[in-house]
This record gives sequence, C-alpha cells and structure tokens, in this order.
Amino acid sequence: MSDKNPNAGAAPLVLDEFRGRCNSQYDSLKSWRQKSRIILGAVMSLGALLAVADVPSAEELVGEFLFLGLLLVAFVIIAELFANRWDSDPDLGTLVEFVTDDLSARDVEIELVTKLASQYQYNKKVLERVKLTVAFELVVATGSVFWLLTQLF
Repeated sequence: MSDKNPNAGAAPLVLDEFRGRCNSQYDSLKSWRQKSRIILGAVMSLGALLAVADVPSAEELVGEFLFLGLLLVAFVIIAELFANRWDSDPDLGTLVEFVTDDLSARDVEIELVTKLASQYQYNKKVLERVKLTVAFELVVATGSVFWLLTQLF
C-alpha cells in the first residue's frame, strides 16, 4: 500500500474552481452596480424630458421628480457603500506570509482555498445587500414613473 494521499492533486483543481466562482461572483457585483446606475439614469432622463416638455403640470412635477432623483441617488450611494465592502483576492501580507513561513506548495494551495472559501461566503452577503438595495431602487423608480404617468394623463 502507498502512503501517498489519493487526493493530493485535488487542491489545484479546487483552487481553480474557487477562483472561477469568485470571479463570477465579482462579475455579478459589477452587473448589479451597473443596473443601479442605469435605473438612476433612465429616471433622470425621463425627468429631464419632462422638464422641457410643454405640459401644463410639468413645472409642479419637475420639483417632485427632483426629490425622486435625490432619493434614487441615495439608493445608488447605499449600493456603492455595500459594494465597497467587497473582499477581493488574498492581500499582499497573506501572500508574503506564505513565502516567509516556508510552506509547501500544497499547504499554500490549502490556505488559498480556505481564504477563497471564506471570501466567497462573505462576498455572498455583500452581493445580497447590493441586490436588495437595487431592488428597492427599482421598485421606487417604477412606482414613481407610474405615478408620473397618471399625473400626466
């Protein structure tokens, strides 16, 4: 019988899998941040069109739309604050420790997998907060646009 661990070659595969998942998770974060900005831009564009429209009630609605715009800006800022809590890649200090502690390549892979697993779970919570904030932003924006349409017609 061999004393060699049959799973010894699994660490690089697991590390690659975690890297892929973390990259996918980060791409999702970027997408949600972009959606937040697009919602704000779309509603503010509608407000700008309303401001130049020749509608009798447009002046009153522009003031209310300005308030809505500020509310949506607040949602974008909140989403950005959550997104800034994102934990990315092992920090340089950790990588230096791997070298200075004279760890084997396998031990480094195990440490990296452990670190990425922890980051993934933490970032999952951050991403959920960003998604929830953008969802509220979308609800407020959609409701406001429907309200606006009822005021105009």
